[in-house]
Amino acid sequence: MHVEGSTLYVAYGVAMHANSSTYTVGAYDLTGRMPQPLWATPVRTDTPAAQSDYAPAFVSGDDQIFFRGTILDKATGNEASAPWGKDFPLAFAENIVVTCSATTTCSGWTQEGDEWTNLWTTTTATQASDGVRENNLGFAPAGTVVSGSGERTSVLVPTASNELPQIIDVHSGAVTSLSSHDGDATDRLVEVASDGFIVFEKSTSRGWVFDSEGNFQSTFTAEHNLPVPSMDGTRATTSQIEAFMAQGKAEWATGTARMTGTGECTLEVALTSDDSTREAPVPNAARLYTRDDCALTPEDLRVSADGSALYVRSLAPRDRTSYVIDTADGSSDSSRSLTQATQLTWVFDDMLIGMSTTGITAFVPASS
Repeated sequence: MHVEGSTLYVAYGVAMHANSSTYTVGAYDLTGRMPQPLWATPVRTDTPAAQSDYAPAFVSGDDQIFFRGTILDKATGNEASAPWGKDFPLAFAENIVVTCSATTTCSGWTQEGDEWTNLWTTTTATQASDGVRENNLGFAPAGTVVSGSGERTSVLVPTASNELPQIIDVHSGAVTSLSSHDGDATDRLVEVASDGFIVFEKSTSRGWVFDSEGNFQSTFTAEHNLPVPSMDGTRATTSQIEAFMAQGKAEWATGTARMTGTGECTLEVALTSDDSTREAPVPNAARLYTRDDCALTPEDLRVSADGSALYVRSLAPRDRTSYVIDTADGSSDSSRSLTQATQLTWVFDDMLIGMSTTGITAFVPASS
């Protein structure tokens, strides 16, 4: 699934074969009370079954949506074969489509009229066969790979976990490795900021800051037991992330949440706007899963604008439940259908959609 504004793009009806897959790609308008289908287009790709989960599935251009080796018109759903063949679209930036092979090459493509031009093809380190995965700090929206703007725009290569992170200049195809002084790829997370990249080593809590061209800027040491920023879909700068890692205040987010205490845990929500805090008990259903150190490790977390409500999916590693918590009276609710949904995506501030056994389901507050 891919959401852009009020339009949902989804691939469904998948039939996978050893060396190809067929889908129906559909677009839906989500502005009304019920989703309205805009178009549905059958698509055949050369994606083998083993790579059917390659991420990202969709990359959005100005008037087109790129899905594997197919280009679809956003307005009509009309399709055309992409010139990059079996490569996977990774990003669209500066009117350039960046594709990668899932092996050791990436390419840049531009379009003029109906004609596509291969700007560059470059060799990279070994790539992850399943594309972009969430091997990051979790601050940027899921799947974010583009940093910078204009002539200083780069994309993060989906390198394998045992490789040093690399970025590519979208204009020239030049590859730069984001290496710390020891050059070790072990135990590293890479966060894509709006103006650069942060490489973070979990074992030492040290971070290395690079600008969007891959130039080393500074290092920092993170505090322990930091709160979790609200995952609002807002991009942070490298300086904002560095300040948060050192001081615990996420200037780019609505607020933060953490669990405090030892054994008997309490949820604490802090608003960024006024530094106010409020507390709420951990939902009874989640107490079985909370650790003695009261660590909060959610898959998704959102703090409402006034701090009165908190949405959390997975309070602890073994807890898969989605909770909505009222921080005013401490009450909480968990929805079985919301918990069972997958590929959850926020459309508006008050609408969350996901895949279920019956199709696509939207979840909104009861007052909406």
